[in-house]
Amino acid sequence: MAHIEVRPKAAGLAAQVRRIAAGERRDKAGPLADLILRRADVQHVTLAAVDTRASEGRVLAVTGMDLIRVGAVAFTQQSTRLEAVAAGRIWASSDLGHEPDFDRLLDRISMVAGHRAGCAVPIAVEGKTCGAVLLSSSDYRTSWDAVARVITAAAPTIATTLGLGPAPTLRVLVLHQDMLAAEGLARILEQGLDAEVRLVHGPYAPELPESLNWADVVVTDRESPIVTSSAVVIARHWSKKRILAAIAQANTKPVGSASAPGVAALTPRELDLVRELDSGLSYHEIADQLGLTTETVRTYSKSLYAKLDAHSRGQAVVQARRQGLL
Repeated sequence: MAHIEVRPKAAGLAAQVRRIAAGERRDKAGPLADLILRRADVQHVTLAAVDTRASEGRVLAVTGMDLIRVGAVAFTQQSTRLEAVAAGRIWASSDLGHEPDFDRLLDRISMVAGHRAGCAVPIAVEGKTCGAVLLSSSDYRTSWDAVARVITAAAPTIATTLGLGPAPTLRVLVLHQDMLAAEGLARILEQGLDAEVRLVHGPYAPELPESLNWADVVVTDRESPIVTSSAVVIARHWSKKRILAAIAQANTKPVGSASAPGVAALTPRELDLVRELDSGLSYHEIADQLGLTTETVRTYSKSLYAKLDAHSRGQAVVQARRQGLL
């Protein structure tokens, strides 16, 4: 089995990237991927924007064999290389067929395409990963070290050219009367979303007005008497994954912010219900999730349909999406 080693020149890559950035073409990602393909002497390059908070990567450019379209979004757990990059690590293999854990969805697609070796290099700004360069070769490689060093050295210029940067820290206000529960929730958010969290005890705390202006997202418990329709409402029995997903979604689509004129605001319970309807669960399953009876869920559904001017759960979900509630 023949292995090759390619040693691209470190000098000049950043300068070439800057020339692409200064060019008149609006598409910077495509020429940049072509440049890296030539410099690294590989058969496939993918450039991706990486959102570590959402655990996903969005394809910015592909050159070589067209395995995935530009604009496609993949979860980091679907790719061994993407997961490593999201964690800030360089990943490299001289022989993909001998990697025992290289068996995820995008890994298998790469193998089927005839890739024998691969590398992934994180693009970081201010110490935070915001992009990735994924390389694949149809030849076995002795080492990817030289290629990884060159790309890492040019990473700041690559990030600027692609318009990448670290996402701003999410600011979350936890409004709760049970401070023990609030502190547990704060730890979940700090670890799972890399968020800055403030805790406020009750609706009469003197720091509440300033904290509401400071926060990107307000979180409270469904059972709390201080719930408002503008807050992200969670339930204590929800899993960590579900809590994080609800809050991350609220950061991109604030609850109730896009309501159409003439549509009544939904109560926190109705917001819970429309999210469960969107999941495709039956009324009985929704009742179990929300801790209600099936008949109560049906009653809430009638009120929800009336507010959304809908005549079925499908119409309710569509209307909720149009209003930015999902």
